[in-house]
Amino acid sequence: MKDALQNALTSIVTFVPKLVGFILILLIGLFIAKAIANDLAPKLNGGWGFVTRPSRTPSADRASPLVVRASAPAAGRPEE
Repeated sequence: MKDALQNALTSIVTFVPKLVGFILILLIGLFIAKAIANDLAPKLNGGWGFVTRPSRTPSADRASPLVVRASAPAAGRPEE
C-alpha cells in the first residue's frame, strides 16, 4: 500500500510541472496571437486600402466591375 501511494505521489509531482509548462506556453501563444490580430486587423480593414465589403448594387457614381467605361477613344479609331 505504501508503494502505491508513493508511486501516485511521484506521478502527481512529475505531472504538475508539465501542466504548468503547458499552460504557460498556451498563454504565451494566446498573447502573441492577440497581439498579431490587434496589429493586423486595422490594416486589413482599411489601412492598406482594402475595402471592407463592396456593395452588391452598383451606384451611379461608382463603376461596376462588370462594365467597362472608356474615357478615351480606342487607339487607331477616329472619334465619331
